[in-house]
Amino acid sequence: CPFCNIVLDRDLNASINIKALGQRVQAPTLASAGVA
Repeated sequence: CPFCNIVLDRDLNASINIKALGQRVQAPTLASAGVA
């Protein structure tokens, strides 16, 4: 990142994106089940 100088490995970046996507999908599902 030219702004914060962070360097992420491509696989690490992909895993962060996959985790974020899973959490966005899971939250509404849990809320509709009355868990969250």
